[in-house]
Amino acid sequence: MKCYQEQPISAQSYSTVYIRPDGGIDPSTAPIKRAGDIYAVIGNIIDSVLIQRSNIMLDGAGFTLKETAPNSRATAIDITLQSNVTVKNLKIQFPLYGIAIENSANVTISDCSVNLSSSRDPELPTGSAINVHDSSKVSIVRNDITSTVDIAGAPFIGVGMLRTSASNISENNISGFTMGIYNGNNNTISWNRLSQCPGGIVSGTYGEIFANTVFGTGNQSLGMWIDSNNKVYGNYLAGNGDGLIFKSANNSIYGNNFIDNDRQVSIDPYGAGSPNLWDNGEVGNYWSDYLAKYPNAREAGISGTGNTPYVIDENKEDHHPLLNPISAGQASRSLRHSLDKRDLYQQH
Repeated sequence: MKCYQEQPISAQSYSTVYIRPDGGIDPSTAPIKRAGDIYAVIGNIIDSVLIQRSNIMLDGAGFTLKETAPNSRATAIDITLQSNVTVKNLKIQFPLYGIAIENSANVTISDCSVNLSSSRDPELPTGSAINVHDSSKVSIVRNDITSTVDIAGAPFIGVGMLRTSASNISENNISGFTMGIYNGNNNTISWNRLSQCPGGIVSGTYGEIFANTVFGTGNQSLGMWIDSNNKVYGNYLAGNGDGLIFKSANNSIYGNNFIDNDRQVSIDPYGAGSPNLWDNGEVGNYWSDYLAKYPNAREAGISGTGNTPYVIDENKEDHHPLLNPISAGQASRSLRHSLDKRDLYQQH
């Protein structure tokens, strides 16, 4: 039996392709083949897909969903009021909006590429590659999410989660957005790599944020902004204006790398800012300016940490600053519970 991918058909243009509540494909000539609950794309599609059925998988098989009208405000894929939907292996090329998920649960977007590209428009609205509203148990994993839009003056978001919880944003490459990740509450953000996203990662409350890498764009860029009750560890925040800005209290922040940020840590002027934990009682964070600030500091025994606290301000100290960067892999293995200090080593 031949696979669907072996018989691709030419790109076709439709106003919208629907996967209807009864499982039908509308129009029936759209390049999608159904086999039970699996919908396999067998050719490139010009325009949007609206998913109106739960308990399905849309397998893009490497084909492209594209909008050719410049500055179109159409959304590539819309998933509203559905559950147990997976979209994978699809390439999306749209001007402003990639995937929208609203009032849905148990939705997975994996192994896709989402690229936004639009010419500069003075009235350009906000845009987002993947936008999730009022949903739960959503997984955004292993996607390449990029934008070539001129973002000056326009808020463009790579992955946005508003009023969404119990969700996971992991292993994505995100570049070219005003803000890489805008997170809601009670979500996990891990193993993402952000570049050319001056707004970095913004997170609400009760999140677990670990093993992310954020390469900054200079003085006006931000590595991470957090509210309260977050566990933040194993992240690599480098070359930003502000490595980390925190608004409120009860955050645990340790095992992170703060590398060459103009301001390693800042307090949101509209927030309380303390108390927060900057070490777990044994291990703190790596600060690239530690030895410059404390040239007489030495290793405390064979702990891998310095014997002089790193002072953040008059009320905040990292009592166990690391003497070498920590790798994200080691952090993710050990820092969830208690870091084995004997296993600290230089990140490459």
